[in-house]
Amino acid sequence: MMEQNTITQQDQLDQAFYYIKELKERVDRLRELKEMRSRGMIGFRPAQVEVRNLDPNLEVILVCGSRTRFMFHEVISVLEEEGVEVINASFSTVGDRIFHSIHCQSY
Repeated sequence: MMEQNTITQQDQLDQAFYYIKELKERVDRLRELKEMRSRGMIGFRPAQVEVRNLDPNLEVILVCGSRTRFMFHEVISVLEEEGVEVINASFSTVGDRIFHSIHCQSY
């Protein structure tokens, strides 16, 4: 005789219960993420950094979203700690992007 796998009604209810519980947890996580985005706690795109070595000068370009939070003065401090003098720093805004340009010179 061949043994058949039968699923009882209780097993089906248990599976449905765990599935619904898992879906609720996913919805809760998505709601939390949405709330964090609306409060500006999460940038929509990561910042992009480009460094050009124009011996003896250095050009640093930072591109980030207007909602991205970072401390510009910390970037300047790191550059100075690495032994370069900041000659000029500027920024411009295009749409929802901010373009920072930092021109440095080696000591």
